[in-house]
Amino acid sequence: MYYDNPNPFGRDYYRDMMCKEARRTFSRFHFGIFAYVAVAYLITIIADIALMLVFKDSYETITANIYYQWIMGVLPMYAVGLPVLCIIVRGIPSKRLEKSKMNLSEFLILFAIAQAAMFIGNSIGTSLNNFFAAIKGDEISNTTSDLIENSPIWITILVAVIIGPIIEEFIFRKLLVDKLSRYGTLITVIVSGVSFGLFHGNFYQFFYAAMLGMILAYITIKTGNWLYSVVMHVLINFFGSVAVLPVIDLLEEFTEASEALANGEAINVARFLICAMAVVSYSVIQYALVIAGIYFIVLSIKNRWYKLRSTAEVNIPKNDAFGVAYLNAGAIVFVVTSILLFGVSIILG
Repeated sequence: MYYDNPNPFGRDYYRDMMCKEARRTFSRFHFGIFAYVAVAYLITIIADIALMLVFKDSYETITANIYYQWIMGVLPMYAVGLPVLCIIVRGIPSKRLEKSKMNLSEFLILFAIAQAAMFIGNSIGTSLNNFFAAIKGDEISNTTSDLIENSPIWITILVAVIIGPIIEEFIFRKLLVDKLSRYGTLITVIVSGVSFGLFHGNFYQFFYAAMLGMILAYITIKTGNWLYSVVMHVLINFFGSVAVLPVIDLLEEFTEASEALANGEAINVARFLICAMAVVSYSVIQYALVIAGIYFIVLSIKNRWYKLRSTAEVNIPKNDAFGVAYLNAGAIVFVVTSILLFGVSIILG
């Protein structure tokens, strides 16, 4: 339904009321995400202060412990932040999407597209981090990647591959899509991706997370089932955080052997070749997926495969879409907080 009726006052009051209602909804949802993040950080800060006061001598040892870092990294968000978010958005009307099945070939095509989008996004994020590192005069570490590399593999699988994707998909695809899709498909896909990227709080992850978030929102709206996006997210995190770990170890071993060989030292040739083949094979698979993904992106644009059925019950005019989605109190608070976290990650990184 479009509200384009002229009126004697020279303004479209139907459109104004429609945008005002939508703006309140987007504001409330973004304020919920802000509260989710803020509560988690507040609990973490209070816990750190308490530890510092009670365990002065062993504070640094405790906070450096991998298990402590994982607990404080996820428990406040999942156990406290998530219920707070659900309470805040509970009163927003939900829209039930029409369900449809996705066959394996469609899923694999979208997986390749996701790999290509994430490769592009990661390249942008890494370049920006390198730029800020040059200005800062010091390296900016990827704390998430460092934590995963130094953690027991069972924790990585449990949290980064299983629990994390389920919770994040519940928030940014299930809740967000249910609550916001009545205002249109495109605005929901974009907000789902951008807000998901901002949620990560650093340049390393923002761009690829935003692109991935849009693809996962597309999948959810296309199928009416957020479980497809959960499976996609789980697979992406598995290949990006678990399957890559042995390759990183082999790459380090290969590098050390190459340096030894350059210095004229004896090496285990068989082991050297195995490392080289493993690293090359993994790289070939990754780049093949990226190339395939780019090919399918071009093909989908050419053939308009990306078209989705409309989910709009209230149509937001294109000229008002950005203002409705992000020029509201809740979104501004969330975006400003995320930008501040970006800055903190650069300064402390």
